[in-house]
Amino acid sequence: NIFTDNTDMNETLQTTLPEENACISSEMDKRLHLRSTFTYPVEFKIFTQSPVSLKGYLRDISLGGSCLEFDDPYRRVILKEALRATLKLSMSVPGFEKMFVLAKIQWITSVENTSMVKLGIEFKDVTMDQIDLINRLVGIRNKDHNMLWNLWEEYQNQPRV
Repeated sequence: NIFTDNTDMNETLQTTLPEENACISSEMDKRLHLRSTFTYPVEFKIFTQSPVSLKGYLRDISLGGSCLEFDDPYRRVILKEALRATLKLSMSVPGFEKMFVLAKIQWITSVENTSMVKLGIEFKDVTMDQIDLINRLVGIRNKDHNMLWNLWEEYQNQPRV
């Protein structure tokens, strides 16, 4: 199920999404920042009535927020309760000390036929150091992505023997 906050209609939307669409939300059209897609391990805590600490993966990131994916086989996260909750994200990037970033959960979905959960988070009260760290993540991943595409294009353009 996906739960999103729709402030225009003042109601909660619930639908089921297949895994390949789980990080796609209607909010994508409203994004202000370039988003880099990759998988990056993180630790985080969701502050609900019963706070939960988990490990997961960022699936993409921008200066505004991220899509976070994690396995929840014991269903410790109650989706309706987690929507709009505060989340504390712990990120480690080479060259930076471990950093914590606060975020608000904007949407949350359980991936059908799995124990995976994906959620969209919006970063809150970001400092300049945190912006530098996020820019580093976006930059490293975009550079790696561009390098791989360049290598692929070179391979494709090689004469066949």
